[in-house]
Amino acid sequence: MLGLALCSPASAEPIEPAQAEELYRRSGLERYFAGLDDQVTGQLEQALHRGPRHGPFEDVVLDASRSSFAAAEIEQGILQSMSRHMDVSDARAALRWLRSEVGEKITGAELATLAPEAQDGIEQYARSVGARLPEQRMALLQRLQ
Repeated sequence: MLGLALCSPASAEPIEPAQAEELYRRSGLERYFAGLDDQVTGQLEQALHRGPRHGPFEDVVLDASRSSFAAAEIEQGILQSMSRHMDVSDARAALRWLRSEVGEKITGAELATLAPEAQDGIEQYARSVGARLPEQRMALLQRLQ
């Protein structure tokens, strides 16, 4: 995803569809949005079932959630946005970085944080860092929250 942030606003020749698709895949967006529809719909379903039953209304809301957050829908929206806001030189620069060894490593590390089991490790690491910080710095961090 960092590779996409390196791009500037569109200026010249529009991005080619194949470039946009490769950017989407290599940047990790494909994996990032996979299953998002199930996550959002599951949370919405839990929230709806906490309150009074609304019959068919619940089905309408859940269907809309599934289709709105479907990975294919999000992908198409992002690809269309890339074609409007990126040019070929932007795509080449981003792909050059994403194809590089360091680009692949950083993207892989970003994607690894998406796994549920990684969250425990991230939280443990954050706690260990917090335990080593001087009191003044911890007080400042707590004030910022």
